[in-house]
Amino acid sequence: MKFKKEIIETKRLKTAYIRMGDKNKETIVFVHGNVSSSEFFVPLMYRLKEKFDLIAIDMNGFGKSEGKGINSKTGIKDWSDDLDSFITELNIGKFTLCGWSLGGGVAMQYAIDYNEKLKNLVLISPLSPFGFGGTKDACGTLVGKDGIGYAGGAANAGFVKALYEKDTSSDNPNGIISVINNTYFKPPFKVAKEIEDMLVEGILQMKLGEDYYPGNFKQTELWPYILPSDKGILNTMSPVYCNLSGISDIENKINITWVKGEYDIITSNNSMCDLPFLGSLGYLPNYPGKEEFPWQPMNDQIKYVLDKYKDNGGNYQFFELKDCGHSCFIEKEDDFVAIISSLKY
Repeated sequence: MKFKKEIIETKRLKTAYIRMGDKNKETIVFVHGNVSSSEFFVPLMYRLKEKFDLIAIDMNGFGKSEGKGINSKTGIKDWSDDLDSFITELNIGKFTLCGWSLGGGVAMQYAIDYNEKLKNLVLISPLSPFGFGGTKDACGTLVGKDGIGYAGGAANAGFVKALYEKDTSSDNPNGIISVINNTYFKPPFKVAKEIEDMLVEGILQMKLGEDYYPGNFKQTELWPYILPSDKGILNTMSPVYCNLSGISDIENKINITWVKGEYDIITSNNSMCDLPFLGSLGYLPNYPGKEEFPWQPMNDQIKYVLDKYKDNGGNYQFFELKDCGHSCFIEKEDDFVAIISSLKY
């Protein structure tokens, strides 16, 4: 698939982006997730380009955008402000914002800060409004006040090694291709080799290290022995830094659409990326048990906050796409196109 990635210098960041379609039509902006890039939206953009003006950006630390280091304490808001600087530089009017996974968290923050600029908000398997890890119930109660449960040290060491070594072999169970096919997608789904190569290349553009992915961490004697610190991507999602529940109180009641895959194992009530759930399955030693350290009910938390939004006069719709995983806009492209096409613009 052919596409051109452009770079524009805003007041905050040199931002790389892909743009397709008709600039005179309704604008949809896509924000990618963790360990990904704007390339992940290219197949979908090809499908929609006759009907819309489509833009997919690379966030700070990802893709070909400038890297300015990630301050974990302000990371989600920084990405949101970067996005608004980009929107302002391109002189885009009211638009529809689609955020996937971590990008869903950034999209929620954008809706909190800049809701008057939005027509629709589409959350695709989004980050919980209460961050990732370290909370135990639908209303986001912390397991520990220090945010224990998720940090820069929570990344799979084998996967981090594969990223550093740019390991694109298909036989490494911790390699980039295996993670895409077994974590982002629900097996046995796979994309064509041409698209797979494009997705891998997008991932390999990501910046690595303490300032980016995975970030730094503090050590503690309590299981799982890590605490969030102040640098890098994973720490931005710590519940001590990330709380997006304010979206339920935004003044301009935009239409919100929440879409998820039936078998998503990343944003889930039983996430395979949540350390206590992995501990309960025996993958991490010394797990103290669910009573002492429960895992995060991510979908319950998303529903809790969106239900509050509805109670406050807003409106949202929910779609669970069958037989797919975390990347439902790729795995169930036809269904996702139908959802996007049905929105009110």
